[in-house]
Amino acid sequence: RKFLKCLKSGDVAGYDYAAQVDDAQEKGYLSASERELLERVRHDTFEFISVDDFTTEEMAAGRRQPKPKQPTLRSVAKG
Repeated sequence: RKFLKCLKSGDVAGYDYAAQVDDAQEKGYLSASERELLERVRHDTFEFISVDDFTTEEMAAGRRQPKPKQPTLRSVAKG
C-alpha cells in the first residue's frame, strides 16, 4: 500500500517497475526488506500466471485428432 500510495501521489518516478522501486527505496519510502518482499511477490505472481504458457506444439499435442472417415453403407454399396 505504501508503494502504491507513493506512485499515485507522484512522489516516486520511473518508467518501469524496477526504476520505481529503486526510487522509492532511495527516497526512504521503502525499506530493504519491503523492497525484497515486493520483488518476491511480483516474481511469484508472474510465475503463477505463466503456468498456462504453452508452445504451439504443446497445444497441438493436446488436441483430439480427427477420426478417419469410416465407410458408410452408401459408399460400400456403390463400390
